[in-house]
Amino acid sequence: MSPQGYTLDSLRADVCAMATPRSECISVLPGPVTSEIVAQLDGRDFDQAPVEDYTDRGGGYPGYYIVGLIPRERLHQLADSGEELRTDDGTITYAEVTTEDSLGKLLDIMVEHSAVVVKEPAYPKLRTVGPYWSQYGMLTRSDLNKHPLRAPIYTLLAHLETELARLMVHCYSEAQWNKWVSELKEENRARVLEYWQSSKKQGVDIGPVAGATLPDLLNIVAGDADMLERLRYPSRNAFERLTGRLAGLRNNVMHPARPLVGKDPDTCRCLKEGLSAMVELSKRLEAANP
Repeated sequence: MSPQGYTLDSLRADVCAMATPRSECISVLPGPVTSEIVAQLDGRDFDQAPVEDYTDRGGGYPGYYIVGLIPRERLHQLADSGEELRTDDGTITYAEVTTEDSLGKLLDIMVEHSAVVVKEPAYPKLRTVGPYWSQYGMLTRSDLNKHPLRAPIYTLLAHLETELARLMVHCYSEAQWNKWVSELKEENRARVLEYWQSSKKQGVDIGPVAGATLPDLLNIVAGDADMLERLRYPSRNAFERLTGRLAGLRNNVMHPARPLVGKDPDTCRCLKEGLSAMVELSKRLEAANP
């Protein structure tokens, strides 16, 4: 982690808060697949089901553990054909995330896998003794749309906006505020000035920058050659190539109008790329700010 900022490797999302606990999963065992099990999966719209078997996969302690995840469609096929489920079925996959994985690692894994097993320390107070993990439950790509993933993203956004505001204050003196405000669209300019006047009436004056949104700040930087040079961007196009998706990402995180992630792995990859761009810009701002 940089001296001031955050990275995708320094932040974690609460994967247990997003996952379906093992006790609430509809698990299947090797052997015949009943129509009742399939009907339960259909009724709860679960696309994947944990396959459990008696094994020592849990770290040397024999018992029933999740040995993989199987698509609901495959269970339909087995139920219809009367075939038994085998643990070596080619559609069963196994991947895992842990409560100690970083946000970056979590997203990398979820790009590659539509569903994974979540593991947590079985004995948190004895963590230094050995890697004793228990299987908490199952996490899907769809689960990434839940609020616990937004928590570390809020942190990244807050840091980015803070650093952008610091750059504004450093590059524009108090007497020059009208210069950058005049560059805003009329409705955005009115909002910034209204916020500033309202705060002053309440005995608080922290300047007009406090009323600027992330898109406002990005647009101001994009149009200021001195700021671009300070941030080591050769042109406005180069800056906008990196930051073009940040305003939309910020809106989706702060005001969830549509999912952050869909079933398509590209949506997860795009989220990772957007967050990486946020971190990259924050690092440049940290280096440029006094």
